[in-house]
Amino acid sequence: NRVKKQISPHLSLRPNPRQTTASQAPSYTIAVGTDLVWIPGIQNSIQEFGARYLARLFTAQEIGSCRRDDGALRVESLASRFAAKEALIKLLGIGKDVALPWTAIEVIRVAVAASEIRLAMPIAQLANSAGLKEFSLSMSHDQDYASATVVALRTR
Repeated sequence: NRVKKQISPHLSLRPNPRQTTASQAPSYTIAVGTDLVWIPGIQNSIQEFGARYLARLFTAQEIGSCRRDDGALRVESLASRFAAKEALIKLLGIGKDVALPWTAIEVIRVAVAASEIRLAMPIAQLANSAGLKEFSLSMSHDQDYASATVVALRTR
């Protein structure tokens, strides 16, 4: 009888200390930010404030990528992008009292089901100062909720 090795459900991104030396140990940690958005809240804000609301939160490219062929907005897609921006702000550890341009965080569609984050100043400088790089983004929406999780490497 062969005994199967049981796999732990916990993912370890650090090497086994018995198998590495101090000079081989990674000089980074994993940073995670996540957010959940109520889609009807985004819809209500769009109805109340219109183009001014959209321009404050989203770049022209983001708005364009969230339009249907008939020109109507896919609010669930905008809500996912808003959740991604909130998740990144949480990852940076920025307090709610700090005013930053929402459009300095841009969610770019790179494939049918894949997106990535592009940072502009001053958010890019904050991320750099925090030692954050190599961002990965996952977004989803279902019924009334949209979510996003941002993972990054923190080098300091």
